Amino acid sequence: MEYVSKHKKINDKELLAKLHLVYGRNYYGLGLYEKGISSFNEAIRHAREIKDEKSRDKQLYYIYEWKRSSFELLGMKDSARVMEHKCMKSPIPMLFIEIAERHMASKKLDSAEYFLNKASILAQPASIEAKSNVLRGYGELYLAKKEYNKALESFLIP
Repeated sequence: MEYVSKHKKINDKELLAKLHLVYGRNYYGLGLYEKGISSFNEAIRHAREIKDEKSRDKQLYYIYEWKRSSFELLGMKDSARVMEHKCMKSPIPMLFIEIAERHMASKKLDSAEYFLNKASILAQPASIEAKSNVLRGYGELYLAKKEYNKALESFLIP
């Protein structure tokens, strides 16, 4: 690939990690999950060399999250769980929402509610998008429990 040869001149590990993350996200968006995972692996290789611990951990988290999602979409459940555990170091609400959705699909509604509660706590200081995703998750949970009034409230709260 042409872009790889251009990067050999760049020695900034954080920049290289971000570039390969963007490549992976683009492949992901095109449905080319295997190619995305390959780019995420390259991003991880560079991110591990970032000297600043906070920047390194932040980059690794985002890479692991995208890689986890790619594995999920490929049906590679065990690999997705490995990435999920790596994301637990500094989770975002969406990670717990996706875990809750998996439990809802398995009819494990108590577990789903547990993870939605964790997502809700993380979403308090987060973006409006994160808060709305939590409410959507609760709406889906209440639908599964056949608590339709609560579901409606969760879906309609402004």
